[in-house]
Amino acid sequence: MKRTLIWFTLLVTLIVFAGCGARAKFTMPDEPKFKTFEVYHLADGICMDAESIGILQENIKALKGYSDELRRVLIDLRKER
Repeated sequence: MKRTLIWFTLLVTLIVFAGCGARAKFTMPDEPKFKTFEVYHLADGICMDAESIGILQENIKALKGYSDELRRVLIDLRKER
């Protein structure tokens, strides 16, 4: 009885590891490093200087690039199915 239980446990463990090894492998892209910028609060709204607007644009481009990379990973995973 003990031997049967040991062999069964070993067999199940091997099947689990074989299934995990057969899955598609992918690398998650690194999140972009966002730069900080300043926004000034006024009575009528907000104000940003030219440098802050440039930094905001760079952050938006980095976020767009990151989302494109994630989308590419998802598309590749779907193709492998």
